Amino acid sequence: MYLFGERLRAILERVTFKQAAVRHRTPSLEDTTIMFSNLRLSDEAAYICEYTTFPAGNRENMVNLTVFAPSLLSSSPSLSPSLSPVLLLSAGDGQSVQMDSIKSGFVGSQVELRCIFINSNPPVKISQVTWQKFLNGTKQNVAIANPSLGVSVLPPFKERVTFKQAAVRHRTPSLEDTTIMFSNLRLSDEAAYICEYTTFPAGNRENMVNLTVFARPLTRMTLTTPTIVARPQKRKMTVATCLSANGKPPSVIKWDTRLKGEATFQETQNANGTVTVRSNYVVVPSRETHKQKLTCIVTYNNERITDSVVLNVQCELSQFYHSYFHVNQSTNQSNFPKGKCGFWAGFT
Repeated sequence: MYLFGERLRAILERVTFKQAAVRHRTPSLEDTTIMFSNLRLSDEAAYICEYTTFPAGNRENMVNLTVFAPSLLSSSPSLSPSLSPVLLLSAGDGQSVQMDSIKSGFVGSQVELRCIFINSNPPVKISQVTWQKFLNGTKQNVAIANPSLGVSVLPPFKERVTFKQAAVRHRTPSLEDTTIMFSNLRLSDEAAYICEYTTFPAGNRENMVNLTVFARPLTRMTLTTPTIVARPQKRKMTVATCLSANGKPPSVIKWDTRLKGEATFQETQNANGTVTVRSNYVVVPSRETHKQKLTCIVTYNNERITDSVVLNVQCELSQFYHSYFHVNQSTNQSNFPKGKCGFWAGFT
C-alpha cells in the first residue's frame, strides 16, 4: 500500500513491510504486516489496515497502539508492551474530495449524491473510487469504480444506484466526478455516505454526506358517525378524528371551529421510524352544535393540508315526545314542541 505525503516523512524512515513479497514486481498482498521501529510517544494512535478490492469494495480493520515511556517500563516490569504490526494508510496534501454535507429526499424519489475529486499539482493516479454507507459505526460498500476493471454496484443497491457521469463507465474512464444517483429512496437509506478515492502515490482521500429520507404522511379526517345524537345527560363525545399517518418528521394537527370543544392528541412511533399523529375533537352535542363547521389543519414540512366537515346533530326523543310527534303528524301539525336540545330529529 502507499505511504506518501509530507505528514508521513518522519514515519517512512521507521516503517517497513515485514514480508518481502509485498515489495516484489508482482507482489503478494495477502500479508501486509508492517514493522514499526524506534517507537515514539507521538506514534500512539489507532492504525487502520484497509484493503481496496474489486468488485467487493473496501475491507478494513483497526489496531490501537499504546507506547510506554522508558521510565514507566523500568519502574513497572510487568508492563510489557506488545507492538502489533499494522498497515498505515494516509494521503498527500495536494488532493481533496468535494461533497455536499447534507442531502435529503422523500421516500420513492431520487437524490443526487455529489463527489468531485480535486487533483491538484502534482496530479496523482486514481486507482479506485469506493462509495460506502456508514451507519451505527458500520461501513457497507455501495458502489465501486475502477479504471481497469469497470463499475460494480453491490446488493441491495444494484437496481437503485448508478453513476451520474457516463464517462465513469467508459473503457478508458474519467473518475474525477463519481457522483451517484440514488433512485426510489427508502427509509432504510438514511445514513452517512462516504466517497473514498484510492490514489497513487498520495494514498486515500475521502469525504462524507449525510442523507436524510422524509416520508410524506397520509392524512384524512372522519366523522365518528354521520349523525350525532344529543342526549339529555349532556355527555361529551368524540365527533371527528383527524389522522396523519406514517410521516417523517411527524405532522402538527390543529383545529379551526366556532364550537366550544376540546382536542386530544396522540403520537405513535412506528417500527420503520415514521410517526402517526391522531387528534380527536370532543364536544357536548347540543342545538348550538348542529350545522357547525369543523376544520382539521395538518402542517407537514411547511405544507398545509385542510379538511372540513359539517356536524349533523339530532335529539334523543323521550317516549312523551315520540307519542306527541305521531299524534300531530296525523293532523299535519308542523309546530312541534321543542325537546331538550331545541329541535326534533330531522328538523332544524
